[in-house]
Amino acid sequence: MLSERDLEAAEAAAAARDYGTVLRIHRQAHGWTLEQAAARLGYSKSQLSRMETGNRRLADVDVLRRLADALDAAPRLFGLNGPRADRRQVLGQFAGWAGLALVPVPALAEQGISAGLDDLLFGLPRSAEPVTLPELGRRITAARRDLDVCRYRELAGVLPDLVRAAAATRDARPLEQRGQASVLQAT
Repeated sequence: MLSERDLEAAEAAAAARDYGTVLRIHRQAHGWTLEQAAARLGYSKSQLSRMETGNRRLADVDVLRRLADALDAAPRLFGLNGPRADRRQVLGQFAGWAGLALVPVPALAEQGISAGLDDLLFGLPRSAEPVTLPELGRRITAARRDLDVCRYRELAGVLPDLVRAAAATRDARPLEQRGQASVLQAT
């Protein structure tokens, strides 16, 4: 549906997280006026115009997914990763992985589980080095961004190490300063 030139422009806009431009390119490729597209997408003409011009921020995953579906656009162009995933299920899996990342290896051995099992299943290092609080904050912010835009694959790649680094950072701080690291870890 998109020409080579339009696809390149849409990919450049997507890389800049300018989803309004991606929306406009796809609308125009379909040959739709703002009014026609608004009717098909369930928005008013003025709402759609604000989305395209950036006067209405496009960050809601459900809105982005609806736009991608209605425009037959690749989800990645709207900052989405593939088919819709149940967010609660994914968060539950991450919570399980995070919990496993915090279980010390001796505790696993006491339960008859091989110390190498978590390494085999999750590729986790047995320990992590503490990082500075600003670095921990940056890594948590990046992970939150991945979660917010449904980049679950990327999040799954960084979350186990991030949880271990957060725990190591908290544990390496003097007792009276652990609160700062714990607050970051809880975000």
